[in-house]
Amino acid sequence: MGKDTEALGFKILANTKALLGYWDKNMVCRFANQAYEEWLGIKPEDIVNKSTLREFLGPVFEKHFPMIQKVLLGEPQAFERDFKLPNGGVRRAVVSYTPDVIGDSVEGFYVHAADIGTPLPQGKLLMKYRDHAMETIKTLQLNVLLRFPGLEKLAENEGISQSKLKRDFRIKTGSNPFAYYRKLQMEFAHSYLRENRCSRKQMAALLNFANPSNFSSCYNNYLREKSLEDKQAKLGEERYRIFVEQVPFPLAMLDKDLRILAVSDKWVSADPDKRNDIFGRRILDLYPGIHPKWEYIASAALKGRRFSSSHNYLNSRTGPPRFKWELKPWYNQLQEVGGLIVYIEEMNQA
Repeated sequence: MGKDTEALGFKILANTKALLGYWDKNMVCRFANQAYEEWLGIKPEDIVNKSTLREFLGPVFEKHFPMIQKVLLGEPQAFERDFKLPNGGVRRAVVSYTPDVIGDSVEGFYVHAADIGTPLPQGKLLMKYRDHAMETIKTLQLNVLLRFPGLEKLAENEGISQSKLKRDFRIKTGSNPFAYYRKLQMEFAHSYLRENRCSRKQMAALLNFANPSNFSSCYNNYLREKSLEDKQAKLGEERYRIFVEQVPFPLAMLDKDLRILAVSDKWVSADPDKRNDIFGRRILDLYPGIHPKWEYIASAALKGRRFSSSHNYLNSRTGPPRFKWELKPWYNQLQEVGGLIVYIEEMNQA
């Protein structure tokens, strides 16, 4: 792998959203990416080559020490924990400790923490761990810049047969583990190549392809499939727009950035000429007095949840009249969340 590709790989690791770190066998930090500042409010330069794990973890060091001992003996560790964010929020993450084995000795270990969203209610955690397909997806995501682990290894990790893993994985994703892994790699490559941040040759080396032509063939197939999927998604969006415009009550269709794609006649009944002026604009900009909590609820709805309330979040500064509203996601042809549907009805005042 050339120096340019190594530099690109390092840059990607440094700026990825997941929390990544490396601690040597003396438990001294040797690498921390930018996510440490977002997750913990700690700048990488303040701990790299300066902080020990005992200093870094503080009061919870003793709780984690048994797992640290095991990983330094060569045993990978994985667990879930909550991270208290600098803004006061809480982020649930799955954390893995992976030993760095060189020859017969462990020189240190890698730390990877990935956001898994809202903590599960007590009693549902064991069910989550039985979702072999989901756990396999996480493993494939961690190996995007490495090599495909192999079906035998993936099944061994889950303690099930290869045939069961393939069956469970197809039910979950509609694909097989290798095809899913390859698509993850192509999505990763596309995010860099479309912005001309690297060449195809560099990306081929970074993703461990035997030669650039093999990578180009896979990437071109991905682009063709993506083009077809995008066309199908646009057809689905167009059907949604037609439906929204004709419903007999106030309704708006938003994209994932909360920009207006379509509105019903009732939504703009007070000012029909305004319809063309609001397309493409964020709903937060159209309603300057919007309640801050509404944006938080919208973010949660984009993850698949539905909300409704009589609270006046769409006009919080003016008081009555209050509104009855509902917020729910809409899905494209690929069954992915494409944005939100907002329904609002003015409540009758006594």
